[in-house]
Amino acid sequence: MQRGISRAVAFAAAVLAAAFLCGCTRLADVNLRLVVHAVGVDIIDDGIWRASYQVFNAQPAQEGGPVDATDQNVVTIVTYGRSLYETQKSLELQTGKEVLTGDVELIVLGRGFTPTQECIGEDISGVLSYFWNNYDIYMGVNVVFSEGDAADIVSAELEHGTAAAELLNRMILSAQEYTRTVPTRLIEASNHLSDECSGFIVPMMSAYSTSVPEGLDGADIYDKYIAVTASVLVSGGVPVKILAPQQSQGVSILSGRADKLSYELMCDGKRVSAEIDVKKIERKISLSEASDAESEKMLVPVLDVTLHGKVKLKDYPDGYDENAVIAAAEQMIKDVCSQGREAVSAYPCDALGILRMLKRYQNEFYNRSSGEYESLLGRAAVNIEVELDITE
Repeated sequence: MQRGISRAVAFAAAVLAAAFLCGCTRLADVNLRLVVHAVGVDIIDDGIWRASYQVFNAQPAQEGGPVDATDQNVVTIVTYGRSLYETQKSLELQTGKEVLTGDVELIVLGRGFTPTQECIGEDISGVLSYFWNNYDIYMGVNVVFSEGDAADIVSAELEHGTAAAELLNRMILSAQEYTRTVPTRLIEASNHLSDECSGFIVPMMSAYSTSVPEGLDGADIYDKYIAVTASVLVSGGVPVKILAPQQSQGVSILSGRADKLSYELMCDGKRVSAEIDVKKIERKISLSEASDAESEKMLVPVLDVTLHGKVKLKDYPDGYDENAVIAAAEQMIKDVCSQGREAVSAYPCDALGILRMLKRYQNEFYNRSSGEYESLLGRAAVNIEVELDITE
């Protein structure tokens, strides 16, 4: 009997010891690893890349014990190299920790990649291929450009310190909700870049410095605020143009990716705030016979887009004219679509998905036009119709 009790006590002690050692091992694992949540990439000189890694930096309580989940454990570490691989190796050498990229949520492309008024950006195919060839990285991670340095986005301090990748992603989703941009995931960028005459838009984030009001020491003032301010048009892998929100919205509608629209309308000299829930966007592709300058007959693609939506009035004067509101909203949608179409038509890219629709619905014509896709896109016609109703 005594022997049985001794065995039971020994077994219990072994279980407790194993649990204790397991906990220590987990803590040791956390302290020996860097979990990356966001990566910002800038080209700061010819051939020199700067990578800003937003990482989870476990900080145990001062008297030991488990990590305090309520503490600020997100920091940004900057490294340099001639390739992304070299910057990651530099991160390991600087910290002495294993770098884990399986939790990356956001990739920010900054200086050198974002186009300016003076020049286009560097081809993004190479930098993105590093990520999609890394099998640890989730292909659904968001990709954005930054106005200025990517380091400013990744390291910006907001309410609770460094802006965590999750919060930055929420900003992208908020901009998407009102069709100010179209989120681009790594897998989508990969698919687009493999298309003929590839073209797509990518959100652009901006970090602005805040000014401290007179009389305050700034201790409680965040050093920057961040917003999704525009989109970048990528043509053939090259970032070529920054699109204003109205242009981005037009491209989103014509591409069939609009969810909600919000406008300030002027009706009979009175301001009306309207929100439009997009119920359906119909896109149809057809071929039409046209003549060029030499009167040679040819077939050109015609993209017909019809938007169906419900208008909700958020702020409006008494005695407003319902028909005038609908007419103003419909005209506003047509105007932004015209701006979006004009912005992308200057580049030989399929930002509206016209070639993809031809391949699916006019396959014989698509195959017959091989080698002439750029000129085909230049001749394509786009029509937009809008059907709206006011809802209570």
